[in-house]
Amino acid sequence: MRRRRKTIRGTIIRTGRRCSSCPAIFTGKRDTPGESQIKGDDDMQIHDRGEPLSEQSLQELEEKLGVRLPAPYRRFLQEYNGGRPEPDVLDIAGAPFGTVGVREFFGVGKDYETYELLWLLEERRASLGDDVLAIACDSSGDLYGIVTKGEQRGRVYFFDYYASWEPYFVASDFDAFLQKLRPLTPEELALIEAGAATAVVVDLDKPVE
Repeated sequence: MRRRRKTIRGTIIRTGRRCSSCPAIFTGKRDTPGESQIKGDDDMQIHDRGEPLSEQSLQELEEKLGVRLPAPYRRFLQEYNGGRPEPDVLDIAGAPFGTVGVREFFGVGKDYETYELLWLLEERRASLGDDVLAIACDSSGDLYGIVTKGEQRGRVYFFDYYASWEPYFVASDFDAFLQKLRPLTPEELALIEAGAATAVVVDLDKPVE
């Protein structure tokens, strides 16, 4: 079985086999326990967030990671500890696929191992490098990572699973990343709800792992 991309009027919506433990994609308004609003942004919600991390818990996490986390991302973990954002659509300038989504921000003490920061660190270190921490994913196995060391510390990148984890610049820091998230346009939502009947499906060469 191969993963696929669906192209709709120039926008590539990533699709593919999901793990059995992953929750279904939700495109409507959510009203769930664990919902919290990003301060300073009336339009941003974080659903199914984890338990906020104390300063001690953050320091213990940083000790295990071997890095001091960039301040904006550190604040996010301290207040929200992962979760699903709404809105969750992101446009990446210069990328051939153009538009992607953010399915889940990783955290500590999550219900699924694949959403655990420390698990992702070990699982994807060889793919992303020693100076990048995987912090989120889309619905097709692509990852978002934040640079934790060096001159680019704090920057956020999208790592393309379909192109051997090729990175694409997303934002200068985590706060800017959140500010770039947008809702689906009426056209995009209509196409998704209609089953993307006008999509052109392109098989990719890389098989599902």
